[in-house]
Amino acid sequence: MGRIFRSCIQSILKMVNSILGMVGIAMIMYAIWMIRVWKQHMDGHHSHAPWFIYTFLGLGGSLCLFTCFGHAAADTGNG
Repeated sequence: MGRIFRSCIQSILKMVNSILGMVGIAMIMYAIWMIRVWKQHMDGHHSHAPWFIYTFLGLGGSLCLFTCFGHAAADTGNG
């Protein structure tokens, strides 16, 4: 009974980890889209993109990185 429970929990954690990875990729894609729209909107003005765009990009990258570590830990875990 314990092995079935553990296997079920591991499967759920892997699924949640995969969903978080997809969310991280979506955040990166959205941040890139926001940067592109910002540059089109500025049309020759030399200004920096708002801080929240870069924050969004950084959070998406961090989420993807943590997801990769989670997948590695799930694959190498004893059990």
